Amino acid sequence: YSVAESTAIGTVGIGFNALNALTSGAGNLGIGYQAGTLINAGSHNTTIGYQAGQRMTGNDWNIIIGNYAGEYLDDGVAGTDGNIVMGVSALRYIDDASYNIAIGFEAMKSGTAMVGGENASHNIALGRASLKEITTGDNNVAIGAYSADSLTTGYSNTFMGYSSAATMTT
Repeated sequence: YSVAESTAIGTVGIGFNALNALTSGAGNLGIGYQAGTLINAGSHNTTIGYQAGQRMTGNDWNIIIGNYAGEYLDDGVAGTDGNIVMGVSALRYIDDASYNIAIGFEAMKSGTAMVGGENASHNIALGRASLKEITTGDNNVAIGAYSADSLTTGYSNTFMGYSSAATMTT
């Protein structure tokens, strides 16, 4: 499947409903069931995996790889740009976030369901479940499996090592 809009130049969607809503964004790639389904005007996004980036709309320059990765990212909020997300359920329930790097199973997942208002930006989470519960915290760095996995609203912190600051919430 490829998008036939003249303004969606260089766009490829492979999979059921991949990039289904695209009307004007250029340079998008969607591979997988419902990958980037709601992207309508965003450009230069890569979504690979089952429901990866499913609810993004007009966002740009995101790389999202993994089943459910970035699934609720944007969810109708414009300006959710420049995220690099790799891993199953990484950055799954954050709806308004920009310039994050989340790599690892459930890195920056943000809870167990979409609540709304999760707007963490400028974070780096490397490792399984690092910054897993983050909701509105910005400028954090967590490196290591389970590093700061309970942090929800903390700002400008650095955590390194397996399970570092595992019980810290703010």
